[in-house]
Amino acid sequence: MLIAYGAKFEILQAVKRLIRKVKEKKRIKETDIERYLMIKEPVDLIIRTGGYSRLSNFLVLQAAYAEIWVTKTLWPDFSKKEFYKALKWYSNLKRNFGK
Repeated sequence: MLIAYGAKFEILQAVKRLIRKVKEKKRIKETDIERYLMIKEPVDLIIRTGGYSRLSNFLVLQAAYAEIWVTKTLWPDFSKKEFYKALKWYSNLKRNFGK
């Protein structure tokens, strides 16, 4: 769970750290930026409450190939039952990672 998180802020901080570390490097690769992100691993599943089907500045890079499960249930009412629905839905997917 991330609180007070913003992907734009995370990316900006990663780039600033990268610039300080690799001044002599001519080429910067995608993996160089990923090394300085707060959340380094890609996300497989995003559960979006409140009925909205958008990322809203949440893990923009890490969610590139994530599956998004949307529920109209609001976060305060999100239950274990809702969580299991999302996991069941996800377990039945055939993922292709953008192919």
